[in-house]
Amino acid sequence: MATIGDRRFRTQRLTGKRFDTVAEVVSFLGAVQAQDYPGAKWAVAQRTADLTDADLDAALDSGAIFRTHVMRPTWHFVMPEDIRWMLALTSHRVHALSAPYHRRHGLDAKTLSGFHALLGKALEGGRNLTKPEILERVRGTAVPADNFILSFAIMHAELEGLIASGPRRGKQHTWALLDERAPPQAALAKDEALARLSLRYFAGHGPAQDKDMAWWSGLTLKEVRAGISLAGDALKREEVDGRTFWSSSDEAGTVRTKPRVHLLPNYDEAFIAYRDRSDFYEPDRFERPAPGGFFDRHVVAVGGLLAGAWRFEASKRAGSLETKLLVTLGEEQRAAMSEQAGRLGRFYGIAVEWTEAGIDGSPAAAAPPFLFRSGKA
Repeated sequence: MATIGDRRFRTQRLTGKRFDTVAEVVSFLGAVQAQDYPGAKWAVAQRTADLTDADLDAALDSGAIFRTHVMRPTWHFVMPEDIRWMLALTSHRVHALSAPYHRRHGLDAKTLSGFHALLGKALEGGRNLTKPEILERVRGTAVPADNFILSFAIMHAELEGLIASGPRRGKQHTWALLDERAPPQAALAKDEALARLSLRYFAGHGPAQDKDMAWWSGLTLKEVRAGISLAGDALKREEVDGRTFWSSSDEAGTVRTKPRVHLLPNYDEAFIAYRDRSDFYEPDRFERPAPGGFFDRHVVAVGGLLAGAWRFEASKRAGSLETKLLVTLGEEQRAAMSEQAGRLGRFYGIAVEWTEAGIDGSPAAAAPPFLFRSGKA
């Protein structure tokens, strides 16, 4: 019988049929956490057959996807046609979390309104600005000319639907007016938006629990349960080990048995999208890390389970992939790891050499903080 973890990997298209385009991945998952931009691009590409780093950059630059604050107070990739109704449904929760920082740093309603007016004028006509350029614009205004404080003011403008990501300038991200980057969409009633978000989450991440969706969306459990009820027969319920899971009604429980190895980036939807991550750890294999304690690094998954960490460094011509594993790979699994190294190379258009740092018998929480660094990103 397929495990919850196996089924999630298949649901998210990490196994089985892959997607063809960036938009298909982001639309299916609803949102893809993206504060680590290089890692988030790799997360999307893992769910496709052959998309490259350049393809992801092009999708963002063209406005086929946005990278903005929505749901939890962090960046996500979202679709232009989804951004407004998602903001209307979830922004009040992020505003509530940000309010103490606003009070502490003098970002009251009048100051933020003035900042919005400044941005609107500066970006009007299809212009876009980098963060350092916005910082220069606020000098002498009520908004403190401080990089940290400016981050909260920009996030507020994103959450209010004023701005969203613009085309990158070199390696710098820019902001542009949302109304100039995405056509207006009809507003959704809250019940319709709750039902739509519930369907999107469980179809793209199921089987999952209601508390998982609450974590992923930033909504309350009461709101999530209302959304599940509104979705009706489009979702199916099941009990596993005393826990209630929800998934799309057309989700099947079988998965292929071919040895599978994945090089998942930090904050991949395969684990960051769940409050309860116990299904990502093999029972009795090693100590489970505390929630979030392992996922500031990039994760090796074997058979849909946490198996170690990895890091990647690259120049324009070659890359070095190093893994530190908590398990011993069999021959077929080593071949699968080599395939993943090759896929990473194709993503960046370079040759990649894989080396092992050796077996680390320590608990996962103590594994070294491997990073994702690439001269191509």
